[in-house]
Amino acid sequence: MKTWLTQNIEHSPGTEYEPIDSVKLRASAATAIRTPNISDLYSGNGETFARVNDPCVGVTPTSDGNIAENCRSINSVNGRIQSAGEFELTSAETQGTGGVVGGNPNVQEETADTYSAGAIWQINDELSATVDYYKIKVEDAISITSRNLVLERCYDVSPENFDASCNEQALRSSTGVLVDVNSSSSNENIIRTSGVDFEMNYRTQIADGMFSADFIWNYTDEYSIESMFDGSTTYYAGEITTPEHRANLNLAYSLGDVSVSWRMRHWDSSVDSLNGENYNYTTRSAYGEYNNVGSVTYHDISARYFLNDTYEFNVGIRNAFDKQPPILPQGSNTGATGINTASQAYDVTGRYYFAGVTMSF
Repeated sequence: MKTWLTQNIEHSPGTEYEPIDSVKLRASAATAIRTPNISDLYSGNGETFARVNDPCVGVTPTSDGNIAENCRSINSVNGRIQSAGEFELTSAETQGTGGVVGGNPNVQEETADTYSAGAIWQINDELSATVDYYKIKVEDAISITSRNLVLERCYDVSPENFDASCNEQALRSSTGVLVDVNSSSSNENIIRTSGVDFEMNYRTQIADGMFSADFIWNYTDEYSIESMFDGSTTYYAGEITTPEHRANLNLAYSLGDVSVSWRMRHWDSSVDSLNGENYNYTTRSAYGEYNNVGSVTYHDISARYFLNDTYEFNVGIRNAFDKQPPILPQGSNTGATGINTASQAYDVTGRYYFAGVTMSF
């Protein structure tokens, strides 16, 4: 049966307890299922030329092991090994491996177990706070299988089970060079994350208007991905896209038909990669001077005016102090080609102004 829409099926027993009128304790345990979406299943193949690691590189006539035997079983590869004494590739050959990446109609659903415990404290009529600890485990997590992993799985098998075409996912030229390596969505990983969410809300009347302040903070204690293929675990808490600390502070004041707001977005100091081959946990360095990235705080200012029930005008400034993103050059873990930074985390546009009109019919 084909699945056309993503479904989230959840079973979440929970409990609440109020030891006193102003404090509520709560806890829950939930099981959720996410079926693959249309993109996971049927997205069109997109071409890629990202570099892959040929498992046959370095194989000699006397190399042992499954990978070596499987490489020598391919005539074009073995011919280069016998003539040169080793399978080697030129720089151009290593950079010329194409392929396509797309959906996979055989992808299965993800399942997640979620646990949380926390408290709500109504400090007074104007101030309240909530804190929650969460722990989540996602099994059979859907991800694009890396093309390197396609090759690793293909070649690291016993010779009697080896398929030189990698189930028609890999193609070599007559000289043994990988020409195409294809990949798709698959149930690849087990994702684990845990941390603390904290929120504080304040509301009070000042003069004839209403002032509000909302503070939201997240601490990520763990974010790890375990490969279902080999059981290896990679840890990400503290990297740029998953910093240990993130926070937002929103200040607003409304008076009649006018409201103004100031939002501060904080992204904690982090590292480009915790998982480089030469990573040193003492110096926190794997990619030289660009690996360590300082904290960043952005300021956004905006104002709204409600002319009537039909028209609303708004103006504002994003990144008001023109904070520039950190440099993450090509070759770093999260630096995108062409912009040399991580657009998932940092503002790549700089300060900009906006104005708009909203009309209701």
